[in-house]
Amino acid sequence: MKIEKLNIKSEALENPKLDKVIAKMNLLITDLNTKEIPVLICDEINAIIKTLNRNSEPETEQVKNIKKAYCKILKILEKKLKMVPKNHYRNLWMAIGISIFGVVFGSVLSSSTGNSSYIGIGIPIGVAIGIAVGTDMDKKAFKNGKQLKVSSRL
Repeated sequence: MKIEKLNIKSEALENPKLDKVIAKMNLLITDLNTKEIPVLICDEINAIIKTLNRNSEPETEQVKNIKKAYCKILKILEKKLKMVPKNHYRNLWMAIGISIFGVVFGSVLSSSTGNSSYIGIGIPIGVAIGIAVGTDMDKKAFKNGKQLKVSSRL
């Protein structure tokens, strides 16, 4: 089953924000149409897109609605199919690395040396660990065909 295209056209041709989010959404839809997606999930995504196509709101509201729908579709894909956008795990694990590994390592180093200036050293170490783990997970998702060609940002 195919996912419908987004059929919103900007009235004023000089709205780059609306054009950008429409192009990103259509890129996501094109990518999804190349993958095997169960019918129930296709129906759920098509319902979201039909709602966007029916809207006749001002362009600023349309931009917000498209961004919300984009995030909602990505969450559905992540939860139900384990499909993630590019660099999803890298970004996630970078934050985890800072908070878990970096702060703890900096605190331990600082307390063991008795010098509080070593607290800041742990954060770059946590970033490096998080990026390494996340990049590895992104590579696994790519090999398994679970990585989308789009990013999580609009």
